[in-house]
Amino acid sequence: MLGNKIFSFFKAAVKVTVIISVILFLVNRPASSVSLSSQEDYYAQPQSTFSKVLDRLGAFAGRVIFGVDVSSPVSIVKGSFPDAELSLWAPEDDIIFGGDEISDDLKMEVEQITEGLKLEPLDLKDEKSNIKILIYHTHNDESFKKQADDVYKETSEGRTYDQEYSIVKVGEGLTEQLTNMGYTVIHDKTDHISAGFYTAYERSMKTIEKHLEEDGEFDLVIDLHRDAYNTVKKPVNTAEVNGRDAARIMFVIGTAEGTEGNRFDIKPNWQYNLKIAQTLTDYLNGMNDYLCKDVNMKTNRYNQHLCDGSVLIEMGNHYNTLEEVMYSAELLAEAIDMMFSAEV
Repeated sequence: MLGNKIFSFFKAAVKVTVIISVILFLVNRPASSVSLSSQEDYYAQPQSTFSKVLDRLGAFAGRVIFGVDVSSPVSIVKGSFPDAELSLWAPEDDIIFGGDEISDDLKMEVEQITEGLKLEPLDLKDEKSNIKILIYHTHNDESFKKQADDVYKETSEGRTYDQEYSIVKVGEGLTEQLTNMGYTVIHDKTDHISAGFYTAYERSMKTIEKHLEEDGEFDLVIDLHRDAYNTVKKPVNTAEVNGRDAARIMFVIGTAEGTEGNRFDIKPNWQYNLKIAQTLTDYLNGMNDYLCKDVNMKTNRYNQHLCDGSVLIEMGNHYNTLEEVMYSAELLAEAIDMMFSAEV
């Protein structure tokens, strides 16, 4: 009995140490986009060899010893304080700027682009057979609110390698919808996450480069994710479209502006990517003006420099059900069809 108490005390003490270490890591890491609306920011940056080793050791210790995902603040807090109430945050502005380091000049340019689209909409109409779309997942283990009859195994809250319940399943649904409409769609299901959360973007970059080499340029490249929240204000998670609940959607566009403008040498054509994101947002919000959140502008890159027409799309969050997100994939396919199809 005494031995068990000592072990429990030791485990709790170590867990607190891990939490403090993670907090210090988050506080002292290099400045980057800091919007809490997604977990993509810091992890889209290049990592040193030391950082990679540290990340993998920390991730292993968190999962095996403490049963938490150290990359997820939600997982850490819930693992330490099971009764804690965690709520969500929803953006309210027309364009979200994910961090103070977005320059004023860039903000002005963003405003000019979005206002210009109202006067001169993006014209990408073409025969469907001419349109090529690539869908992939940098964080392929992201999953949704687990239901009572779901049988899959979670690696941590909101994460699983079972592709029947993860964001990969949503990619399958989107691919099926677009293919049935007549588009040429490649859905890459490569696992980018199991070798390390913090280096996933490096691996997904290789996936995109492989397809560009083998399949040529794409008209639309989608990195499909689900969002995650851990902050202060709970929003409505769904929007009703045709009598059904759909998970909310958000586009994330990286400028690669970085800290003081010097983080990335090769920049994406973010202006064009923003036009696509804003156009699709407008189409989706024509179905319900709460369906799509405002485009989230970040100073990272998210591999969007590799091909014009690249967007990161957050499909729901870890409080949405898979059914709600699958319906949103249907609606997203309709919006993409509105943007591209010469027949619409």
